[in-house]
Amino acid sequence: MIKRNHLLSLVSFIMVLSVVLSGCSSKETGSDINYPEKPITVLQGFKPGGGSDTLAQLTQPYLEKILGQTFVNQYIPGATGAIAWTELCKKTKNDGYTLSITNTPMLMTNYIMNEEITYTIEELDPIANVVTDPGVIVVGKDSKYETIHDFLEDAKANPGQVTVGNSGVGGDDFFTTLYDTSVC
Repeated sequence: MIKRNHLLSLVSFIMVLSVVLSGCSSKETGSDINYPEKPITVLQGFKPGGGSDTLAQLTQPYLEKILGQTFVNQYIPGATGAIAWTELCKKTKNDGYTLSITNTPMLMTNYIMNEEITYTIEELDPIANVVTDPGVIVVGKDSKYETIHDFLEDAKANPGQVTVGNSGVGGDDFFTTLYDTSVC
C-alpha cells in the first residue's frame, strides 16, 4: 500500500511530467506533433535495483497510462551517475525522448569530487521533485549519545575516533560526515 505522502508525490510528478512533456516537440520544431510518438528512454546513472530505479519502476506504469507510450530504462552506472548525465547533456537530442531520474545531491557532489565532469547543472532542466529524502542521525538504543550536541562534542574531543556509516563516498551523507566540528 502506498503511503499518502508517496501517493501525493507520485500524482504531482505525473501531472508535472505530463504537462512538461506534452509541449516538448512543438517548442523544438514549431509543429503540432503528437507527443510522444515513440518510447521514452530513461537514462539511469546507477545499477538496477537502487533508489532511482525503484522510483522509475513505481512511476512509469502511471506515466505510460497517461502518455500512451512506454519507458525504456537504460542503465549506465559509473562515476556516481556522471556518465549517464554526461550522455544526457552532451549526446542526446533535446526532444523529450530521453530523460533521467536521479538523486539531486549527486548532481552537486560530483563537481566536488571530479574536475573532469564536462556537463553543467545549467544543461539539465529539472521538471519534478518526486521524493523528499530527509537525512537523520541515529544511534543504538544503548548509545552514550542522547543528543546531536553530545555526538558532535565527542567527535570534536576525539578526532578520528568516532565511527559513522553512510551511503558511500561522494554522496550527500558522506559530505555531511565531513562536517567541521569546530563550528559547534
